[in-house]
Amino acid sequence: MKSFKSMKELFSKNKILVLLLSLFSQTMFAQSISLPKESKFKFGDNPEWANPMFNDNDWVTQQLGKSFTKDSSYAWYRIKIVIPSAMKTATGKGIKLYLGKIDDVDQTYFNGKLIGETGSFPPQYVTQWEKQRVYTMPENAVQWDKENILAVRIYNLIGGMGMWEGPYSFEPF
Repeated sequence: MKSFKSMKELFSKNKILVLLLSLFSQTMFAQSISLPKESKFKFGDNPEWANPMFNDNDWVTQQLGKSFTKDSSYAWYRIKIVIPSAMKTATGKGIKLYLGKIDDVDQTYFNGKLIGETGSFPPQYVTQWEKQRVYTMPENAVQWDKENILAVRIYNLIGGMGMWEGPYSFEPF
């Protein structure tokens, strides 16, 4: 009987340990990761700038969270991120991307594929300068533990422009 009772206690302790490890790992991997504070930036508009292979070495370095004043202008941000494979989900739902507020309109590309847009570019211009951007990076497009490229195309009609207010981060669904 003693051995049965000992086995039962051991099983019960192991069950608790497995539960705690499971909760710890879910909490650890559900954490949000901030985007780099700096990105590559360029005024102008060229669809090739969404291509992850595009060489942006001659672009200026720009801090996120800064607004510009340049009326009736297009600009692009290119942000390099590494997404840890620990963020893979069992469901494959993807990675949630927070880009904060962008003045006025944006199209956002992940590794060259359009993943979201808010507002409308000319000629049917509609501003969405106060709206938070939240998009999904599909897991099948992620290069796990390697460099990935976010390319954000923006347009501004008048006044301030840019990725002017965060949060700037990503996390698993």
